[in-house]
Amino acid sequence: IGIGLNVNMQLDPAKKIKQAWTSLKNCTDQFYDRNLLTAAIIDTVTDYFHRFTQKGLATFLNEWRTRDYLFNKPVDLKSHQEEVRGTGQGITEHGHLLLKLKNNSIRAFSAGDTTLHK
Repeated sequence: IGIGLNVNMQLDPAKKIKQAWTSLKNCTDQFYDRNLLTAAIIDTVTDYFHRFTQKGLATFLNEWRTRDYLFNKPVDLKSHQEEVRGTGQGITEHGHLLLKLKNNSIRAFSAGDTTLHK
């Protein structure tokens, strides 16, 4: 599992970042102790991992639905085989991303890079 998180970053004066970005500090105007934050993330991920190994994805589906940021948003998906544009429709019981396509069909994707369509 890899996580990239900008914590206390506020500026990019040299303009080295070539995409939109933010940080927890920018969003909350609060300083974060990175060690405490990292410990909390590890504890939470460990708890979720144990729950997943015991009960599978089904135990998380309701929580996922309440927090699904891609739901009903325009999404571009790029995989090795194709590029697809659709609207987020949640995930399957196996964790595959569901996209509603232009022809109103809903298709599941198990891999690919997703970005919100602007």
